[in-house]
Amino acid sequence: MAIVFPTSLDTLTNPTASSTLTAVPHATQHADINDAVEAIEAKLGVDSSAVNTSIDYLLKNANSLNPGHKHNASNILMTTLVGTPTYTTQNDFNNSFGSTGRKTGGVGSDVGSSKVAVTGGTGFIKATDDDNAQLLPFDWAAPADITIPANSSRYIGIEYNAGTPQVVSRTTSTWDFDTEFPLLRVVNDTINGAEELYIANTQWWVTDGMTNVIQALRSFGLVRRDEYVGGLILSGTGTRNVAVSGGTVWAALNDTAFAGLDTAVTGTFEYYWYKAGSGWQKSDATQYSVLQYNDISQTTLQNLSANKYANVWVYGEMNATGISIALVYPQAQYNTAAEAESKSAPDNLPAHISQLGMLLGRYIIKQNVDAPISTQSVFSTKFSTSVVTSHANLSNLDYASAGHTGFAPIASPTFTGTVKMNDGSVDRLEVGGIYTYIRGNTVLPKTLFINDTSGDQQYELAVSELAGSRTITLPLLTGNDEFVFKNHIQSITGLKTFDTTKLAVKGSSTGVTAIASANDGGTNYTATLPKKDGTVAMTSDIVSQVEDNITDGHTTIAPSGNAVFDALAGKLANVVEDTTPQLGGELDCQAHSIGFTQQTATGDGTTTIDWKLGNKFYFTFGNANETFTFTAPSKPCNLVLVLKQYSTGGKTATWPNTVMWPAGTAPTLSTGNNAIDIVSFYFNGTNYFGNSSLNFSVPA
Repeated sequence: MAIVFPTSLDTLTNPTASSTLTAVPHATQHADINDAVEAIEAKLGVDSSAVNTSIDYLLKNANSLNPGHKHNASNILMTTLVGTPTYTTQNDFNNSFGSTGRKTGGVGSDVGSSKVAVTGGTGFIKATDDDNAQLLPFDWAAPADITIPANSSRYIGIEYNAGTPQVVSRTTSTWDFDTEFPLLRVVNDTINGAEELYIANTQWWVTDGMTNVIQALRSFGLVRRDEYVGGLILSGTGTRNVAVSGGTVWAALNDTAFAGLDTAVTGTFEYYWYKAGSGWQKSDATQYSVLQYNDISQTTLQNLSANKYANVWVYGEMNATGISIALVYPQAQYNTAAEAESKSAPDNLPAHISQLGMLLGRYIIKQNVDAPISTQSVFSTKFSTSVVTSHANLSNLDYASAGHTGFAPIASPTFTGTVKMNDGSVDRLEVGGIYTYIRGNTVLPKTLFINDTSGDQQYELAVSELAGSRTITLPLLTGNDEFVFKNHIQSITGLKTFDTTKLAVKGSSTGVTAIASANDGGTNYTATLPKKDGTVAMTSDIVSQVEDNITDGHTTIAPSGNAVFDALAGKLANVVEDTTPQLGGELDCQAHSIGFTQQTATGDGTTTIDWKLGNKFYFTFGNANETFTFTAPSKPCNLVLVLKQYSTGGKTATWPNTVMWPAGTAPTLSTGNNAIDIVSFYFNGTNYFGNSSLNFSVPA
């Protein structure tokens, strides 16, 4: 019979024991077997067969076509299905989870003449703007250099272009991310009168997606809190105990649950401080200290000074068994809680906390006060340098720290004890009682009204350095009232009649009193007046002239001749401090120098220099690079800043943007251990013009 394999299967007759030789001729039997074997061999093919229908060719030849060993994704079924789903092939999977975008290439570079070159590349794209469309691999060629017009932006990417993907330049960043995607953004800006290209390579990179996702998550920090779960909030319980609520911490795509900690109940935290020359020290503790802080230049913990404030920093850190809580001793002390709150977390930390930990918050403490002044969590409190503008926001501060200003005065306050007026801002002051002293050091009140009906009393009016053109109007004297004038010779108005028994001139030391000997109504009055030392030794006219018209209620009494003490030519007994003195001319110091009180500070990363407080400042670097802020003086002046380098050297300074330097370049400070530099400034009312003298040392 004829063999039909491999077109179809053959049906061969097998002889039985009772078959005759003629039933299946012996020769035919052998021929059929031989033909079948040959058909099978032809189908299988010889090694490296060139017959494209042979199994050998289909499985092994590189040019084999479907349905050989090369199968497309539509022919590959996913092995395990649920029911009869719509999407069952590898192609369905690729289209669902693959994305349009770049795999390689597409990098932009400036080639001059306001042109940008873009390299060729590879990627994946779709023919239609449909999330379920077939994902197509493709390559694109490098385009001709693209011109970027002056003072404009261009967005460069890839478009499908009816099956011939190409690089395009657009004026807006509009892409459908199926048939097109971005590669880079270019800005042509005019700088110093010339065009300059600024290129951002922001390729839409979609391959190796999970790695890119992990890298993006790492950009938020190696260790971070699960914001959805929340927790890890700092609080204080018991006496100086630490409490942190439970939460979840992520590192890359690994999550670790934290059950929480309350050392008032159970558990401990790790407590760290830095010992100079030895490194970090650790102990397990249940309470933080309000008595000590860590000066990292010392070998022991230092005692907090009285009424000082400090920050105890709290961290969560990853370890092999989960999350642990670590506290770091304060590394500085401050005068106020507000000053402590303005400080950032320290840069000087154990390496494992810096690399495997995250800041949770801080306790702001006051020396020897168990309860924290403030407990702040980074997840609920914004840590920033701020100035309190409302007095009501200040708490737990003593009077000097609070700065009591800005409150409305009480209309009619009642005082007990001595009242001191410094500015004369009141219109009238009523005082009752014995020996009440009223002093106005700048401007006298408009009216001084002494209201006392309790009987004869003595009141003293002391005027410091009364101006020569100033007069005092006194009420009429009645009863046994008297006015006593000390160490001043002035004109007196306001006496309608003159009674010598009511005028007394008291000496500066012994209190000897001389009374005029003439009586009322005369034209000349004489009296024995005391000398400067208080002895009665000179006689003089008290009055050289009395006004002719004394019925108007005023009589002028003026001393003449030697009644004016020579003491007026000497030093003034009292000089009132003037906080804003001004010169009427040039200042001649003769053979004398002018000195300044030098301000000082040790750095902790940020330092504000108030030049209003002095022209000279001595600054010592701490274990951190320093950022300076200047508070400007009121007037143009020369300023000097001495900089002492940190004990191990290497610290740098960042200057305010109001400082201008020669050729626009700030000085490079000396980096040696304890090196001394001097930076001088001329302040013109707006900017500081700086110059430097570096690395002072004793000549060899």
